[in-house]
Amino acid sequence: MTSGATGVGGTLASAPGGAHASGSHLRLGVLAGSPNAGNCERLARIAAVAAGRATDEASDAPMPSVEVTLARLRDFGVVPCRGCNACARTGTCVLFDGESRARACGAAGGDAGAAGAAGAAGAGRPDHAACCAGGNFLDLFAWLDSLDALLLVAPVYFAGPPAQLKAALDRLQFLWARRYPLGLTPALPRELRRPLSIAVVGSGGDPFGHDALVTCARSALRMADFELADTLEVIGYRAAGADPAADEGFEARVGTHAASFARRVAARGPFSRRGQANAAITAGTTITASALATPSSRAARIGSDAREQEL
Repeated sequence: MTSGATGVGGTLASAPGGAHASGSHLRLGVLAGSPNAGNCERLARIAAVAAGRATDEASDAPMPSVEVTLARLRDFGVVPCRGCNACARTGTCVLFDGESRARACGAAGGDAGAAGAAGAAGAGRPDHAACCAGGNFLDLFAWLDSLDALLLVAPVYFAGPPAQLKAALDRLQFLWARRYPLGLTPALPRELRRPLSIAVVGSGGDPFGHDALVTCARSALRMADFELADTLEVIGYRAAGADPAADEGFEARVGTHAASFARRVAARGPFSRRGQANAAITAGTTITASALATPSSRAARIGSDAREQEL
């Protein structure tokens, strides 16, 4: 059994193990959900390395291999949801066209990575402003959809997520539309959803806590079939005047948590719908008026959303 950590949107931390043939392993993603290269990214790197080593070092029964990939939210330049509700009629997002052009622009410049790289590749072309205005949500979503499990390392901003992370979570609205108003993707029972772990990072202690951060992430990622398995509080990390030994303790806790999560993912097995939603987007699938459900059945499905969130 082998495992490794690779980077999305840049070369990041890597763990021993090397590459694997596509489909021959489980995929665990670690997302640094901060808008800057700070504490969250540092801890996400530690988590990725620890998770990548976890199944190699397991001394019990052999486990499936786990490939660990590390992505930085700041690399994707996600454009916020417009709130137009068009996805409830078509099953797709009006921003996808622009994002597809941004992806093509980056590829033409020899770099299909982050939004910033796409912008640099297209700079100077007459259509550059229009084609790269879409950001790279499609790349972020393709990565999320390829996973069997996700470890989100996110900072607390006034008890909730930073604006950039909230924007990415809101863009999953089209999945809600495909599930409820349009009835295209039935909800999975809890035991079949892919595991989600959230590490909440803060240098101080917000008196209002961090429940809003966890709730926002849990609600939106549920539409992508992620089920919250656990959370880890990393509050006080690298705070002003903090004892370096305390910070080392936080880092050790994050590594231990990530390793444990990776072993649980390996024991659980692959996610049945991995890659399916992204395949539908790539195919450009939209919904015609004749395929829409009746108003009564649409209302029933939307009403079931509240019940599913309670499960």
